[in-house]
Amino acid sequence: KHAWLHVGSELARNLATSGQGVQNHRMNVLLSSIPDCHVAWLSLGGSEAELAGWHACLDASERERAARFVFDTHRWRFIAGRGQLRTHLGRLTGQAPAAVSIAAEPNGKPYLPAHPALLFNLSHSEDLAVLAWRERGAASERLGVDVERRAPLRDLVGLARHAFSAAEQRQVLALREADRRGAFYEVWSKKEAVIKALGDGVSYGLGRFRVPLLGEPLHFDDPAEEPARWQVRSFEVPGDFAAALAFRS
Repeated sequence: KHAWLHVGSELARNLATSGQGVQNHRMNVLLSSIPDCHVAWLSLGGSEAELAGWHACLDASERERAARFVFDTHRWRFIAGRGQLRTHLGRLTGQAPAAVSIAAEPNGKPYLPAHPALLFNLSHSEDLAVLAWRERGAASERLGVDVERRAPLRDLVGLARHAFSAAEQRQVLALREADRRGAFYEVWSKKEAVIKALGDGVSYGLGRFRVPLLGEPLHFDDPAEEPARWQVRSFEVPGDFAAALAFRS
């Protein structure tokens, strides 16, 4: 069982109790088994009025990005995700959602210039998003989160051989066929969370590290990355999704 509890930290309580509250903003806050790291899952659906409100708090670049989506569903999900992200970051920092300034590092990882001590990361899959945040304790700290719908896979074996380390491939492919899809997405979401924490994207190399699975420890080929500084955990969200959180101290 994963040790995920309802709101329990001062930071999470601030988010949950300010303004209209969590439920009115479609956010469900959890407290992870990684100390002082928090996650929430968000619905990317919304009424016309909610979407209009979230769109109103986007900045010019976000509105331009929303307008470029070809399909309305994708546009609405982007607006819902970005608008709710701004709402929750605003509640954490004491700002109106539209006043939150979100910048990007050279590698594209977002941060708050006015609040560099607040680490956060957002991931989405179809109509579900997950948000992770933490108050930074040291400059070296990194945080990443990922969510993936457990979609059927036509070539699970081929994908595993392309994206997983040799050890991960052996672990997943040694399972009964009925168990492979769940294990595949557990590994995939954990690897994506680590990649997002590092901020380098898939260019870092998905095969250059091994995530924890079936008792195997985290491992990096790069000796500069010390596994002892990392914590990688799966957590439960509604529906047929896999989700994971990664934190480096």
